[in-house]
Amino acid sequence: MRTCRGLVLAFFQRREFFDTEAHRYAELVRGGYTVVVAPAGDATGTPEEVDVVRLAPDDPRADRDGAAAARGVGDVPVRR
Repeated sequence: MRTCRGLVLAFFQRREFFDTEAHRYAELVRGGYTVVVAPAGDATGTPEEVDVVRLAPDDPRADRDGAAAARGVGDVPVRR
């Protein structure tokens, strides 16, 4: 178990949109945040630091790009 400074959720319409920002999400993980990304389509080769939820290209949640972050709630225990 580890503690988490905050949570970041990010959805991507296409994998290449995530690829251009992947290094930023990996930096957030190294900074103590839990990061979950959901690219539509292929999710192989994503940085191992981030947690991945693969969305099918026709999944309604893959309809738009977006990100949300929650922080400032104190350390949250996270189990991997």
